Amino acid sequence: GVEGEEEESEFADAVSTMDAWSTMGDDEILDISVEDWEEQSILAMDLSLARERARLDSEEERMRMQEEAAVELEHRLKTERIEKDGQALLAREAVERREREEDEKRLREERQQEMEREEERVRAELRKERDEQVERDAERVRQRLVRVALKTTAMIEGSAPSDAERVWQDQVRSIAFSSGWKSLSTNNEVSVYGKEDSKGNHYLKAVGKVEAPLKDVFEFLQNRAGNFNSPAAGDTGEKKVEVDQYGVGTTLRILERRDAFRSLWYSHFQLPWPLDNRDICWETYDSLLADDSAICLGRGVTDAKVPPRPGFTRIDMNIGSILNVNKENAAHTNLVFVAQANLKGWIPGWAISGASDTQGYMVLRVKEHFAPKLAGKKATTLMGNTNEWMIFMGAAGLAPV
Repeated sequence: GVEGEEEESEFADAVSTMDAWSTMGDDEILDISVEDWEEQSILAMDLSLARERARLDSEEERMRMQEEAAVELEHRLKTERIEKDGQALLAREAVERREREEDEKRLREERQQEMEREEERVRAELRKERDEQVERDAERVRQRLVRVALKTTAMIEGSAPSDAERVWQDQVRSIAFSSGWKSLSTNNEVSVYGKEDSKGNHYLKAVGKVEAPLKDVFEFLQNRAGNFNSPAAGDTGEKKVEVDQYGVGTTLRILERRDAFRSLWYSHFQLPWPLDNRDICWETYDSLLADDSAICLGRGVTDAKVPPRPGFTRIDMNIGSILNVNKENAAHTNLVFVAQANLKGWIPGWAISGASDTQGYMVLRVKEHFAPKLAGKKATTLMGNTNEWMIFMGAAGLAPV
């Protein structure tokens, strides 16, 4: 500043004076007083010191500025290094993150591929097991069909009618499908019809559909004799029916099992006064036919095993159950039950009425066996109440089923 310039000027003047005095001769120097010399010397020294101090201050300032610049440079370098390190760290982290993501993606793909391979292996095993099971089931079905075919063939051959039995079958069919039937009742899709001829023979017929294959219905009807020829029936093959609400007691016995399709039966009935007791000996014949139909027959016969009994009036009857495949559903069977009986002697109206109702419940009982909800409790109850009337009209084999 101005002050520095003045000091510099004074210093220059003092130096110039001292230089001038240094070139003077001895005479000239003597003219200078000691005071002036000392003053100039001190002045020159002070100025020199001031100048040196200024230089030192300047040098100090320069060094300070250099240090600040160095500090700033170091700070900048440090900041740049930190930023660079941070960017490098971020870059490394980004690389590591990408690598982790790629590893995870690869692991997921490997797991997915492994799961797909495992799933395919399981599916292959399941397909193999299913195919083997299907083959086993198919083989069982084939074997069963073979057994059924063989059994059916054996049944058809074993139950093939003789000439006399064929005439019997035709006779029952002609009765069942003749004209003149009068509708008596319809219950649970079972219709009951009746008629009477000039000889006093009463004819009753029940028609219904059973929700079961024909062969199953045939076997059910065919096996009715087995229910009597069982340990529960005793060694005599005899079954007694409790006295019903009308005072009728019934005893049923199988006399002879000629083969799997032919049997001989006997029943006698203890009737309340004033009715005469009655009995009947009859034979049964069941036939499975090759035209997908079947017929189960029963008729009164004379046999030496059961000669006429004193006190009993022997009745006569002719019954049949005719089975045909239902045209609308081959898994169902049309069942026609027909009964013709000459009860001999006087029979009250309630007995005839009860027998008429029984025919319908006979078909319902077969329906109930294969589909219990169809016939229901009512049919079962009424069957129990009219059990002996089924026997009375020739359906004895079905009553205990």
